[in-house]
Amino acid sequence: MVWLLHWVSAILVLYLLLTSLTSGLGLSQRVTPANWMDWHLSAGIAVLVTSVIRLWTSNPWKNLVCVFKSKKPETGAIKSILLFTVFAAAITGLAIYQKSPFGKSVVIFEMFPMPTLIRLSHSVHNAVIDIHIALAFIIAALIIVHVIDGFRKNAMSGKSRFATMAWPRRREF
Repeated sequence: MVWLLHWVSAILVLYLLLTSLTSGLGLSQRVTPANWMDWHLSAGIAVLVTSVIRLWTSNPWKNLVCVFKSKKPETGAIKSILLFTVFAAAITGLAIYQKSPFGKSVVIFEMFPMPTLIRLSHSVHNAVIDIHIALAFIIAALIIVHVIDGFRKNAMSGKSRFATMAWPRRREF
């Protein structure tokens, strides 16, 4: 279950980062802003759900303690910081949602219309958007650190952590 949630979260977060980058830079002409928002918000809600499940089933707080005790961040601490940052980005994403200026409400997974959860003043709305974008850049940097850390060898088994996470049930030949 942990393995599945990890990879579902990873794929969704990479999807969100890549589609935001291509949309923001104008690299994708086939996606309309309203259509992009439907898919971005749907994937963001899926990330929020997987993050809540991962936060509920793991104990990320214990991993953060090592950050304050030692100068070298451990694998668990990086993973916990990444998990909390993804959760914060999903929450800010929900906070910045307003009814679409393009004439229709966003539809989650093409099934459920998204209600406006809160109304923010214009200045607060823009500040939360800036926080959301900053969190996205932090997530991208943490993903790079997390992947690099995954290729380090486990001291006990001699195998890389990535080999274990890529497919935990595989046999060694």
